Amino acid sequence: MSFRTVDAVNSALSNELIWRKKELTALRFLIEGSATKADHRSLFLRSGVALLYAYLEGFVRTATRVYLEYLRFQRLRYEELAPSFLALCIRGKLRAASEGNRVRLYLEVTNLLRTGMAERCTIPQDAITTRSNLSSRVFHEITDCLGLDYGPYEPRAT
Repeated sequence: MSFRTVDAVNSALSNELIWRKKELTALRFLIEGSATKADHRSLFLRSGVALLYAYLEGFVRTATRVYLEYLRFQRLRYEELAPSFLALCIRGKLRAASEGNRVRLYLEVTNLLRTGMAERCTIPQDAITTRSNLSSRVFHEITDCLGLDYGPYEPRAT
């Protein structure tokens, strides 16, 4: 799906949240309904924690993918990007340069920084990842990449 408008982004994110909330609510009712069977309740609670984590990680992954795709469709120039997104673009180019270890690739990055800021930006597809382990540290890095304030989440960080 193309996320060319804010409405498309909002719709995609709302749909992601809706199905996840429905399933978690159904599991909660199963847990509450199994109050008389301690072994079932314990099983449902453990599975609920695992499912909650998986849904959180999945939502963060999907939300960042949708937002980055939306940004790509905006066809912004490097100079129009917030510092966090400019850093993502440059990081991708530096990674490619370090893998090839050729001066020409580093020169491309240097030229971008010196004279190429008016060019259309290229945001890498895999610029943000949960690394299949959405720890507090990884979530902090994701908020930094998106230019968001991590402060509200810090008291609960482990």
